[in-house]
Amino acid sequence: MLHQAWMSISDGCECWSFLPIVNRSALAQLPSTAKLLWSIEAPSWTEANYRYYEWRGLKPYVPMDDDSGTYTPEQEDESRRLRSSFDGEGLTQS
Repeated sequence: MLHQAWMSISDGCECWSFLPIVNRSALAQLPSTAKLLWSIEAPSWTEANYRYYEWRGLKPYVPMDDDSGTYTPEQEDESRRLRSSFDGEGLTQS
């Protein structure tokens, strides 16, 4: 599953968003000025967060619960379909 880190500036503050690309409701809420800064393929949300925290130089990620955060085959397929609609600078309207 592809996960992406986005950043925008709002009132002088950096606003970071990290999410799997299948989370369309979260992607739709990103401001038009948001920039894609980093992408990672990971088999689970937990693994993606471990790597994201490491990339950002944060303290190690600690999951909030015992949910493995793994993805279903259907979610993986949707991720591949959505990736083809992404143009590298932002989301395209489909």
